[in-house]
Amino acid sequence: MKRTELPSAPWQHLAMDLLGPFPTGESLFVVVDYYSRYYEIEIMRKTTSDKIIDALEKMFLTHGLPYSITSDNGPQFISEEFATYVEENAIIHHSITPLWPQANGEVECQNRSLSKRIRIAQSESKDWKKELRKYLVAYCTTPHTTTGVSPSQMMFKRKIRTKLPEIYGADIETDTDVRDRDAEEKGKGKLYADKRRNATESTVKVGDDVLLKQQKRDKFTTTFESEPYKVVDKRGNNVTIESSSGVQYERNSSHKKPYLSSCEDDNAGEKIVENETVIKASTDAIQETEKPSRPTREIRLPAKFKDFVMKIEFILILISWQLHGIDTFECSNEKCHCTLVPPDLYRANCSNKDLSTIPTFKDNVIDIDLSFNPLSIIPARNTFPRQVIKLDLSSCDLRTVELGAFEKLKNIKYLDISHNLELTLDVLPNITNDLIGSNIETFKFNAIQCPAGPNKILKDDHLCRLQNTPLRKVELSRNRIDMIEPHTIKNLPENLTSVSAGHNQLRFGWYLLEMLALKNLRFLNVSNMYSIENPFRQPWTVTCDDEHDQRRNRTRKGLVPCSNVEQTKNVLEIPEGKVIMHMPPKLETLVINNCIIRETAVSANLKLKFKSIKIVQANQNFLPHFQDVDNSNSLQEAYLSRSFVSSFEDSFYLTSNLTVLDLSYNDLYHYFSTERSRQLLQKQEYLTNLNLASNRFEQVPSDLFKCLSRLNVLNLTENELTEVDFALNDLTELRVLDLSKNRIRTLTKSKMHDLDILSRETTLFFNLTGNVLLCSCETLDFLKWMRNKRRIHSKLILANFKNYSCSFVNSTTMYFSEISSIILDLDKQCSSKLGYIIVSSGAVVIFICCVVSGILYRYRWKLRYIYHMTRRSLRGYFTLQDAKGSARKYYDFDAFISYAEEDSGFSYNTLKSEILNLDPSVRLCYHQEHFVPGSNICENIVNAVHCSRKTICVVSKHFMESQWCKYEFNMAHMEKIHNRGDQNSLLFLMLGDIKSDYVPATMMVYLQSESYLKVPGKNDDSVTFWNHVYNAIIEE
Repeated sequence: MKRTELPSAPWQHLAMDLLGPFPTGESLFVVVDYYSRYYEIEIMRKTTSDKIIDALEKMFLTHGLPYSITSDNGPQFISEEFATYVEENAIIHHSITPLWPQANGEVECQNRSLSKRIRIAQSESKDWKKELRKYLVAYCTTPHTTTGVSPSQMMFKRKIRTKLPEIYGADIETDTDVRDRDAEEKGKGKLYADKRRNATESTVKVGDDVLLKQQKRDKFTTTFESEPYKVVDKRGNNVTIESSSGVQYERNSSHKKPYLSSCEDDNAGEKIVENETVIKASTDAIQETEKPSRPTREIRLPAKFKDFVMKIEFILILISWQLHGIDTFECSNEKCHCTLVPPDLYRANCSNKDLSTIPTFKDNVIDIDLSFNPLSIIPARNTFPRQVIKLDLSSCDLRTVELGAFEKLKNIKYLDISHNLELTLDVLPNITNDLIGSNIETFKFNAIQCPAGPNKILKDDHLCRLQNTPLRKVELSRNRIDMIEPHTIKNLPENLTSVSAGHNQLRFGWYLLEMLALKNLRFLNVSNMYSIENPFRQPWTVTCDDEHDQRRNRTRKGLVPCSNVEQTKNVLEIPEGKVIMHMPPKLETLVINNCIIRETAVSANLKLKFKSIKIVQANQNFLPHFQDVDNSNSLQEAYLSRSFVSSFEDSFYLTSNLTVLDLSYNDLYHYFSTERSRQLLQKQEYLTNLNLASNRFEQVPSDLFKCLSRLNVLNLTENELTEVDFALNDLTELRVLDLSKNRIRTLTKSKMHDLDILSRETTLFFNLTGNVLLCSCETLDFLKWMRNKRRIHSKLILANFKNYSCSFVNSTTMYFSEISSIILDLDKQCSSKLGYIIVSSGAVVIFICCVVSGILYRYRWKLRYIYHMTRRSLRGYFTLQDAKGSARKYYDFDAFISYAEEDSGFSYNTLKSEILNLDPSVRLCYHQEHFVPGSNICENIVNAVHCSRKTICVVSKHFMESQWCKYEFNMAHMEKIHNRGDQNSLLFLMLGDIKSDYVPATMMVYLQSESYLKVPGKNDDSVTFWNHVYNAIIEE
């Protein structure tokens, strides 16, 4: 069983639930305060999210906004509307594990009581609403069984008057008492529940196979489903499992059990309920307890006998007190406030009653408070009862205490004569002489010396008579003591456990060597030495005549002489050089704050030797190099704040049991940058609280906290950190991370991920207050992460979230109370810029591509020609550009015939035979005869065009349809432009009629500007035609 910790104040953490619907169609909306157990109800006909919000707003109008609310997973509580409402009001909403109402036990318990009252009202035919209001009044004004205080008193810090008789002016329970009872009752409940359910620690981990508990549909339904599930996540008692089909379920750990294969031993007969939160001590106690012969649970009366039932005797006492008043108790002849201490003893409060003489008290008064009265003398003959246990005479303007004033008070345990500035230390022999043989345990004589004047010596004669008393606590602060006489400490009682001597002027002396005699001393406070008191803050009536005061209290007649003791110098051997001062062997707490201790003075004269020291408070001193403290490795808490510490010497490295280390407001930045500092922290495996605030850190080494796996609190506030660059993944038990008042602008994704992991199972308080965070597109993910941590049910608590601020590029600043609008604006800015950049970049790229493509397309033939010609030149071929004229000797062929394969009958057979008949020396280039086998077609075409004086294109319909013919034409065209100049190197023979639509624009220019030959028909003159062709070929 996991119990909820009591909050620190009322109406901070709430639980809510819906009860109903009832037969009338109405439901009860119940909201319970975890701290006070006070609850509010609202009768509702509709239970939608907007109605729930309206009911909450009425309650929040009266009590204010809480920090968190816990509810089940009802549709009203998980809707987007409700999530928006709690986010806007900075309320953390916790949803319990599905099918596990025990997680919301506080409100479920109240629901049972409310249901019971409604059923009773219905059975008695009464108005259930009116009866419910009566029950609420009775519940809120009745002391709770756990806290011992009524819910209304816990909630409003006052008692609500009822018709019942009550004690006027009775003491109100303190918060500490309530917390103690709450913890005790919850502990008992946990122990009983764990024992009753045989709860054990859950051993299931992520990756295990388990069986899921199913609901009973009929009497044949098994307890668990037969199909095993895989555990994919585990957070405390909350386990997320996944089926083989990928469906995930979230259940409490008690709803599943380990899946055992057929070969494993399955103890099916033994029912075990797992619970993650069972502590080992509880389990051991259960195992050691024998089986009782009868139930051990407390037997309680039925509820019908308990409602407002009181004992008759107690009722009569209450009625008597109500009628006559509590002040009818008389315990003195003066008007003191007397309180009954059952059965027949009294406590007399006479404080601040303007009494100038001591009243007469009854013999059964055990506690007397006479503080803040103008009493100037305590005479030997007084009216103090013999049974007095506690006597407070502080702040009474006392000047004299006569010998014998406390002689008959043998039962006294507590005596306080503090803040009587004119008593002086010389009154102590009179008082301690009277305390011989008494039961005194606490003796306070703070500030019984004037604040200004010569320093004083605490003498052996002042306290030696207390040697054989059971004295345990002594306070002697603010007495201007600068030295202690030898034997004084040695003659103190052995049972002394606590000494407070702060605000004095103590110097180093031989008395320090007697500290070892205080064998049972556990607490020593010598803080604020050499502090200057302001004399003008004291009343002007205080004369502070030390000599006069001393003579007034100096009474030697009748004093019991102190026992003779040997001189300290005869007992102790003082070595030369540095003195080792052995502190009391059982001393656990040493408080030496603000003592102006300088390391040079300490190290030059003595070395402190501790045996069992646990806590050292040495704040506000001057210890730049902390050393010369032998703590025997028992030190657990060290407070060295504001002591100018800049490093630690070797003696401090022996400490390995520290749990709390406070090094705030020092100068340790350079020290923690060294490898030596890592060796110090590597040994602190038990360290839970580390305070490095205000040490001028600009950067923390990434592995500085690597070995601090048990660290709970890390305080790095008021430094100069600009980023979180130290590792967080090793701090698995971190609960508080304070980075406030630094220069942090954002967190990296890795650090956000580490914080998410650390807060997965336990609550982590993260503080970034005082850092001016950056609001920009680069930090947008960080800002959304911060907002989501406030919106979802996260265990990462961002302290003072609304006080966070972020700065924009234009130096404007906004607070995180408007985080949603900040992110919305940044989303618009960043998304618009990104879209603009993408669109612009895309348009530019497309434009460039279009331009390049157009240029490439426009000059595609020229580029192809240049490409092939370049390849020819690289292969060693020369160009014919330098040839004079068009001499046939410079070319391999007279003409290259370009034609379509379908026209080969005319182009190859007829044209070739006719031209050769006219002149057999004419060299014609045909692709089927002169193209080099194995070479690229394009290269063959370029070579043919380049090596021929002229190119003859037999233009026909098939020529226009052939891509290779077009390629040959374009290469000839490029050759004419780049190499032939004004030469007529390109001829056209028109074979048949061709529509102008099929003719390319480049060819059309040739056909329109230059002559071409048309192949004659059968009836036309062919001789003239062939002569013209021949002449065109051989023409230079």
